[in-house]
Amino acid sequence: MLMAWCCLVIAGPVATAFDVCVTKLLAHVDVAPQAHVIGLVHAGLQLWACHLARITTHESQSGRLLVAACKRLFMQSKDPANDERFCHVTVVETLLGVLSSQCAHSVPTQALIYVAGVLKNVSGSARMVTLLSTNGAIAVFSKALQVTFDKDVNAAAQVLVQVTAILRNLAEHKQCLKQFWHAHVIQALCDLLPAYASHGELVLNVSRILSKLTLHEAGRTQVNKGKHNLRHLLKLLDGDTRSRQQDAALVIRLAFILGNLTATNDRNRKAIVTLGAVPPLVRMLKEYHIRYVHESPDNDTSATTAEDVLVKLVRLLANAAIHTSVGPMLGTVPGIEVLLDVLDHAKVARHEELMLNVVSCLTNLSFYSTDATPTNVITVHRHRLSRDLASILVDPNDEAVVEAARAFGNLSRFPDVLGAMLDPDSTALLPTFVMLLDHANRDVVYTVCGVLMNAALDKRTRGNLHAVPTTHDVVDTRDLLVRLFRHAGLKDLAMSTMLCKVLFNLVLSTAPSDTAATYVDTSTGRLLLTTLEELVDAMADSATEAEVEFASVAHALMRSLVK
Repeated sequence: MLMAWCCLVIAGPVATAFDVCVTKLLAHVDVAPQAHVIGLVHAGLQLWACHLARITTHESQSGRLLVAACKRLFMQSKDPANDERFCHVTVVETLLGVLSSQCAHSVPTQALIYVAGVLKNVSGSARMVTLLSTNGAIAVFSKALQVTFDKDVNAAAQVLVQVTAILRNLAEHKQCLKQFWHAHVIQALCDLLPAYASHGELVLNVSRILSKLTLHEAGRTQVNKGKHNLRHLLKLLDGDTRSRQQDAALVIRLAFILGNLTATNDRNRKAIVTLGAVPPLVRMLKEYHIRYVHESPDNDTSATTAEDVLVKLVRLLANAAIHTSVGPMLGTVPGIEVLLDVLDHAKVARHEELMLNVVSCLTNLSFYSTDATPTNVITVHRHRLSRDLASILVDPNDEAVVEAARAFGNLSRFPDVLGAMLDPDSTALLPTFVMLLDHANRDVVYTVCGVLMNAALDKRTRGNLHAVPTTHDVVDTRDLLVRLFRHAGLKDLAMSTMLCKVLFNLVLSTAPSDTAATYVDTSTGRLLLTTLEELVDAMADSATEAEVEFASVAHALMRSLVK
């Protein structure tokens, strides 16, 4: 291939002839029929790559003609009907060769912009994706991100805008991912952020690529390897140099990237605090809540954008709150109570993803709320939150029900919240939780058991759980739990262990005359004891951690029943 020839400059007649040849060939591009443009520009680029003469690329006639030829090629690539004409190995190799670090410095920057634009326009077809991936395109693009093409920063940024747009298209294809990892594209992209922070389109392209790549563990690992990558991302998120619309588009993607990076990484969760990101995050949360609530209903795009920003910001905060030192601090940050207002509006508007994320965030914060944390947002607003979550317990979205039940598991540690759960003049929630034991979703049942386990520690609540009024009858929660226990058995040890814990609390005495022994005398109580004995015997040689834990709580429940 001609692009691989040695870049040797020859003076004299050969150089003159070469210059004339290049000039005449490129001059024909302007007048050639459309069907011949790709072939002529392809030949011109190959000839240019021979470097048989010293050409002043920005000022020479041949340099100007090369730019014009590449522009015409770019215009042709904008028509999807021409995609197949570009899908040839030699054409792809030639265009990639122009962007390679060996040739990029000898080509006018404007020509580079057009060539990269051509590849961007045609990189959407499946055939072109295959051609690019099999010809090492991603490695070429990765190196191109690291090349200073021109002293003009704006011109260089335009080249990078096109290159990152190609990478954005390729990042959607699973077949390309390994090449992204091997070519270290992620670090090359992250290195652009501080250098081009004011170039909105370029930074947005970079964030779009990273939002796709950080969905994968390999991508997150590469971001985490860079010492300053997280700092640069957070700094951009706090930026104020973009227009309102650009800002929203970028915030959505940056918050999504950061949400990916904090989903499972405790160090990154802690860094959200140590790098000073919490105040600006809460400020943005309040700002976009105002937009979310007050945008005109006729302006669907703007309202949807505000909702999308909130979804991503709240998810990021929810992930950060998992950290044992971040969560308590986040719960006391001024302004964080806006989450409750967002929840109210999301429920009314039936914006399920936002509602789910807010409930998840509030649930994580509620883990750190106790009587000993009077300034915690959940401690302060626990009754309001209980009322807000009550309707979500019967929501059609199972995930939302699980998150709401998780929150009640934490809220039920407050005696006054437990009292409200029993108050018929308020929202009597106890029957709702008992009803949820029949839910088809296993995670809902498991989480509800956690609430009942805490609730059963309170003597008054325990007594109420022994006789819960339902639509058609009065039921003993213990009987429902025994039925679930027999169904779970050894097939679901986690569920069986949880059920034993709830039952242990429920068979505790509620009055001097009411002992645990009275329940074992009932038919269901005897069935429970028999089931426990059978399961314990079947697990005589407990080996795994789950088996050991189950055996322990099962023995404790048996002793409680027969004491």
